[in-house]
Amino acid sequence: MAKVSSFQRKISKIKVGLSSPERILSWSNGEVKKPETLNHRTSKPEKDGLFCERIFGPMKDYECACGKYKGKKYEGTVCERCGVRVEPKEARRRRMGHIELATPVGHIWYLKSSPSIMSITLGIPVKDLENIIYYGSKRVMERVFLTLANQDKDTESELDTYQPGDVLYQTEYDIYSNYMEIPVEHAVRIAKVKAQAVSEIEGTVHIETETTQTERELNWIIIKSDEGQIKRYPVFEGASLLVEEGQKIEAGVQLSDRVLFEDDYLTQEEISIFTEYYPGSIELEKDIERDTPIVVITDIDKDFSKRIGKNTGDILLEDEAFAYEEVMRILNQRVSADREGIVDKILSQEVRTEEMFYEKGMQITDEIVDSMVSAGIKHIYAQDDTNLEKLYLINEYEGFEAKYGSEAVKELLCKIDLEVLKAKLEADISKLDKKSQKAIKLLKRLKIIKDFIKSSNKPEWMIMENLPVVPPDLRPLIQIDGGRFAATDLNDLYRKVINRNNRLKKLLEMEAPDIIVRNEKRILQQAVDSLIYNGRVGKPITDRSKRPLRSLTDLLKGKKGRFRRNLLGKRVDYSGRAVITVGPDLQIHECGLPKKMALELFKPFVLAELLKDSNVASKNARKLKKTIIEKEMPQAWEILEEVIKGHPVMLNRAPTLHRMSIQAFIPKLIEGNAIRLHPLVCTPFNADFDGDQMAVHVPLSAVSQAEAKFLMLSRYNIISPANGKPISMPGKDIIVGAYYLTTHDNKLFDESKIPQKVTDIGKDNNVRFCFSDSMHAVYAFEYLTVVTSGVFTHTNKLNWKGTYYNEGGLGERIILSLHDPIVFRDENQKLIKTTVGKIIFNEVVPPELRDYKAKMDKKGLRNVIDKTFKKYGIDRTADLLDDIKYFGFHYATVSGLTISIRDVIVAERKNEIVADSENKVLEIEKLYEEGYLTDHERYKTIVENWEETTKKVTEVTGEAYKNKTYNPIWIMLDSGARGSIDQLKQLAGMRGLMADPSGRTIEVPIKSNFKMGLSELEFFTSTHGSRKGSADTALRTSTAGYLTRRLVDVAQSIVVMETDCGTSKGIEAEELWSDNSKVETLEDFLFGRVLSKDVLDPQTDTVIENPVTKKKYEKNVMLNEMDSKFLSGKECVREIDIVRTVQVDLSSINDNSFYVFMEDIQINNDVTFEKGEQLTSEHAQELINHGYKWISVDDYKAIDFVYVGEEIRVEDENGKSIVLLRYQEKIDYPTAKKLEEYKQTKVRVRPLIYVRSPLTCESENGVCSKCYGMDLASHRAINIGESVGVIAAQSIGEPGTQLTMRTFHTGGIATASDITQGLPRVEELFEARKKTKGPDGVFSKIKGIVKHIERDEKDRKSTKLRFIIESPTGEIETYEADSRTKPVVEVGSRVVPGTRLTTGNLKPKKVLEDLGVEAVSTFLLKEIKKTYAEQGVDIHDKHFELIIRQMLNKVEVTDGGDTDLMPGDLMTYQHARKINEEILEENSKIEDNKKEVMGKRLAKRVIIAKEDQEVEYAQETEITSEILEELIQGNINEVEVYENFEKIETENGEVQTTGMTKTYLIKPRETVKYERKLLRITKASLEKEGWLSAASFQQTVQILTEAAVEGKDDFLKGLKENVLIGQPIPAGTGLKIYSDLAFEESKDKEDIIEETKEQEVG
Repeated sequence: MAKVSSFQRKISKIKVGLSSPERILSWSNGEVKKPETLNHRTSKPEKDGLFCERIFGPMKDYECACGKYKGKKYEGTVCERCGVRVEPKEARRRRMGHIELATPVGHIWYLKSSPSIMSITLGIPVKDLENIIYYGSKRVMERVFLTLANQDKDTESELDTYQPGDVLYQTEYDIYSNYMEIPVEHAVRIAKVKAQAVSEIEGTVHIETETTQTERELNWIIIKSDEGQIKRYPVFEGASLLVEEGQKIEAGVQLSDRVLFEDDYLTQEEISIFTEYYPGSIELEKDIERDTPIVVITDIDKDFSKRIGKNTGDILLEDEAFAYEEVMRILNQRVSADREGIVDKILSQEVRTEEMFYEKGMQITDEIVDSMVSAGIKHIYAQDDTNLEKLYLINEYEGFEAKYGSEAVKELLCKIDLEVLKAKLEADISKLDKKSQKAIKLLKRLKIIKDFIKSSNKPEWMIMENLPVVPPDLRPLIQIDGGRFAATDLNDLYRKVINRNNRLKKLLEMEAPDIIVRNEKRILQQAVDSLIYNGRVGKPITDRSKRPLRSLTDLLKGKKGRFRRNLLGKRVDYSGRAVITVGPDLQIHECGLPKKMALELFKPFVLAELLKDSNVASKNARKLKKTIIEKEMPQAWEILEEVIKGHPVMLNRAPTLHRMSIQAFIPKLIEGNAIRLHPLVCTPFNADFDGDQMAVHVPLSAVSQAEAKFLMLSRYNIISPANGKPISMPGKDIIVGAYYLTTHDNKLFDESKIPQKVTDIGKDNNVRFCFSDSMHAVYAFEYLTVVTSGVFTHTNKLNWKGTYYNEGGLGERIILSLHDPIVFRDENQKLIKTTVGKIIFNEVVPPELRDYKAKMDKKGLRNVIDKTFKKYGIDRTADLLDDIKYFGFHYATVSGLTISIRDVIVAERKNEIVADSENKVLEIEKLYEEGYLTDHERYKTIVENWEETTKKVTEVTGEAYKNKTYNPIWIMLDSGARGSIDQLKQLAGMRGLMADPSGRTIEVPIKSNFKMGLSELEFFTSTHGSRKGSADTALRTSTAGYLTRRLVDVAQSIVVMETDCGTSKGIEAEELWSDNSKVETLEDFLFGRVLSKDVLDPQTDTVIENPVTKKKYEKNVMLNEMDSKFLSGKECVREIDIVRTVQVDLSSINDNSFYVFMEDIQINNDVTFEKGEQLTSEHAQELINHGYKWISVDDYKAIDFVYVGEEIRVEDENGKSIVLLRYQEKIDYPTAKKLEEYKQTKVRVRPLIYVRSPLTCESENGVCSKCYGMDLASHRAINIGESVGVIAAQSIGEPGTQLTMRTFHTGGIATASDITQGLPRVEELFEARKKTKGPDGVFSKIKGIVKHIERDEKDRKSTKLRFIIESPTGEIETYEADSRTKPVVEVGSRVVPGTRLTTGNLKPKKVLEDLGVEAVSTFLLKEIKKTYAEQGVDIHDKHFELIIRQMLNKVEVTDGGDTDLMPGDLMTYQHARKINEEILEENSKIEDNKKEVMGKRLAKRVIIAKEDQEVEYAQETEITSEILEELIQGNINEVEVYENFEKIETENGEVQTTGMTKTYLIKPRETVKYERKLLRITKASLEKEGWLSAASFQQTVQILTEAAVEGKDDFLKGLKENVLIGQPIPAGTGLKIYSDLAFEESKDKEDIIEETKEQEVG
């Protein structure tokens, strides 16, 4: 029965936003009031605690807390005793609670984001906002005043709040003094008092008291002696007098306990008394330093705001706020007097109300005053009796309020009218330069305001009133030794919040002092901060071991966060792990699975089979059948054999660097504990049998089994997706066996002749054996092998094989070896010279590919396998590999290959070559000692000498082995099974130069080889190289692995989403050259590509056709290996005239030809077309219209073709040699003219070929099949859904990781380059680094000839290397380079845009800036590919292009126009183009839109911000021509109107308007201006459209914060997003077109080979 896969994408998008208090309550199942988790007496969750069962669900399945209800039958019942709902305990994973906060608390994410969302929304600096929320204070230093007694006793002071002697700070005084006169005097603070009131004389005490100006008492203690001497001692109020009136005292008696109080304030007049009587004993402070709380204005009367110059949201000191409150109270007391005093005065400023207008200069009457009062006017300006303008208050100011804490911030956020604020910001921005800092700041605020409007989020939701409590299963209790429980960090943080919240509630109930309540609110805010993001503000909360507790944010971000754990921490059931061993008897799609492991892995399937005829629901039956499995009874093994038949398993070896690290196999049961693996699949796995382990996974569902069987089976992973060449290649033993089977003695084989007649057989170098066919030859070989083998007895004597006794005596037996030359007749009756071994090998090779002469070395085997795949497909190739494996192992054993010390042959000339070099070194040292060479020159010359010596020794060593056909070492080397000529050189020649750990070559070589043995010094030198190899392996491998991860991150979203994007663009196919070295041939460049234009023959201008295949190379044709070889070969090269004169039919002009007028052409006596002007089809049509049919023109045949000859060098007018045209240069008109000028007539050219590329693909999501081209793993067009981005990243990253091991194995031999040197360069390019080591290089920006190179040697510090280049049109351009660089071109050299002029680093961003996107992409491709090519690693260009596409796929907005985009925003190039296209299309409809909206009603209010007020058009306002014009003048771009509407009365009796709405553009919108950017791969991977993918990598909090404010939807287009939420990725079989397919389970389990041969596998 057909089914549909249940493994489908069920979630189409995920939205993130701000939660309102109401929504939090809707999520919650109850309030958590207690901090306890478990009741330690009952060990059950505490009621209303953090694990309360009533709130979060039962601890046991279907059982309430008290035990009254047990069992599933009560599901859904709420226990009336304990209040717990009966349900599964899984509910504790999803049910939430909440904490009702005693005071609002700010969400730290929105406060401390960068930039702060809360700060930008309010327009308040972050520091000030933090001071408000955390009840902060400000330290100020200011003067202080003391209020004086009112001198006018008849009038009462307005400022009755302050009594004489009260302290008034400077800030308060400045405010009060603007509105009233306050008697004050500067005061000082008593810092320290040393003075004591001690009587200096003997006498009688007299005490007098007086009142100071601050109405405080001043006591005078007067001592009068008997002689009449008087002493006075002032003592200030509050001091205790120690003497009494009239008391007789002696000298030295203390008169009071103190004179003054420290920290007391005195006026200047008061303190002057004490300084006079106690000089030098009192220290004073004039400027007072103090901390004062900060508040924010949350409410202020509009008119009062204008009067005092303060607005809502302004930050004040607490004293300032109090002063303004007092000022408002005092001003309100003057209202009655001002109303009476303004009558009969002249109005000095006009006054407008909605109903009345009062002109300036009119006289104010009682009636006017009353009407103004009724209209709500607060104050007016009028001329007083002195004709001065005065402000009169006629209505009381209604409010002024300043607060602190999150409640103040919430009040401010609630008062924001988003629509009004948006209109004001837009009006302000329209007056500014959008690139100015002020405009950018306003644009940021406008974007956030628009985000709030668009998402329907409310700003006040950033302040929390209810705190969600996450489900208990996400913060579980962990049982530890002794039966105790340890709480997770979240529980500790929640506990702290609950404790502080409960404490604050009690303090509020007790009406505790404000300072205590304020401090508790601050602590609660900090506790909530720590719960959300511990350590973001202040010190983190830690446990007893000082470890910071993990907060809610820590559960999301970082390696251990939920995002990364969901992405990388996947675990699968039914998997195992074991060591691998070789399985030589297996087929390529099979693996050997240990019986015991298989029984455990397939346990569910075996159990299902055992229960097939039993009662499945019976517990006893299941128990019995499980026992059969656990006891490993024979019945279990029988069923297991049936179950695993055709059931694939997947094997994986870590590290999983590419998709071939996971492959499917059909298991075969084996004995033992190790997994057996087919030897030919080791290469894709990068596995060997030295203890490697592999994991095995069992696909469970029928769909997953089908995917494993038909898509992941190892027989379909023979071809590498990196380069399209075979990867499952024979190695080591198999190659040796195949080579031994097919080898021959070169001299003997070449000299053997095919006999022309029977009598010639075995004579005159004719072969000894001739056979009728191949079967006859093999049979004869096998027969003779049996007959002539071994030792036997004859006439009681031992005979060895090959001899026998006959009547004539001792004779020779006939012996035929595998390698002896023979002749046989093939199917065509043709005599073929070969060997028996070659015949045996070719029996398994397809007939058309058989080669009876070749030795099957590693390269030969690769070619056979490659050709078999291309001609016969994957299945025949897999069969061939299995056959080669059999031959290889068999004949490797037969060969008896061994190695002894005698097999190592040292060349005779080796010592002679080394001795010559030693003499040369002595000569070099002598020249150095005599001063002819510098130390650097000496070192360089010696190194070059030994490099040449090593090369010669290598050559003579190789020559010594070539004649030893059956030497075991030569067999291994020549076959390619193991080793290289370099290793042979070390073994039998000389080790040569070594590199030290820094990579520098040591100039003293190792002259010995491993056969001779190394001296002590040579061994010590070797250790340097060994350390380098070990260090490079350890350090660089991590670099390569991290690079792979970043590449996957940046490319994972690229999936083939459509067949054709419709683009006509492409890139020019060319040979890749870098620094005068060929990086890639044209053939390799073309392979697997799709043509973007027709390929034209340079001679005929017609589409080229392959004469063999009859294939025409037209647009959208995909090129296979034969096509790429043909197009890049000599068959397409033509020698053509540069220019020729022809007469053309004007009616047949096409754009492929380049015709130029030979003379001026006049039409109507006017020169219409000038000589030298190009003739186009438009020109031709105009000439036809004027009667022309034919015309003589110069046909520049070579233009737009590629030159492939030797560079054309001539002498210019000055006799200097210059290059007019260089290899692989595209010929343009100026170049052709230059060639013509220098009498050049013919050039060799090839067609100009344009191919489609991922770089030019215009698909909005991913790439299209045509631009990607061939699937290299199957050599067919790529399938829809293929995750080509991940394939590209793995193809690039995996070789880097593996090649770092090479230095370890080479032992540090000095080589020209190795991957450890190249990887930093690759990383440098992928990361587009701005700063690089060494000076910057210079490149040409134009095409031309280098005319002059100069270097000014006068001043070395400022020396610049200068180049002068002349273009073909005569334009001159000058380039200056760093003095440290050297020129790499010479005078007369030909350069094209991008040609390197000097040594040094060329920066990709500079190339992009000067030459554009195409140039920088080509530059990156050449440079990166060069590094891999130097290591012999072949990776197809399209993989690099996909990564480069991601690096260049973003544009940076320079001007957002009339969109919500900000300057600096990054978006994809396709998206930016689409936005502008939509804007231009909408702008074209504006006139029609204006007509459409006339007479319709607004569906949404519209606000126009003006300088003094806002004009608002309410909802349902009918649009008239006047209103429409005013909207346009007010910079309103679009309006939303009702297409049709109706009024509905709600249940509350309110009338609401509903209907269909539509938005119309009424004013042209500006397009987005942007520039292309080159992003480093780390940055590019962050710039994702989906917030889910971006948040999983870095900056998790920042991304989630911004996405929440915007209310952003993630449509789950990428791979990572879907992995995170646990559903199929939108690639491969995860696409809807595949997941909706029906499937059937086959009852008969046929052999996998038969199934796969019948089906087409994509």
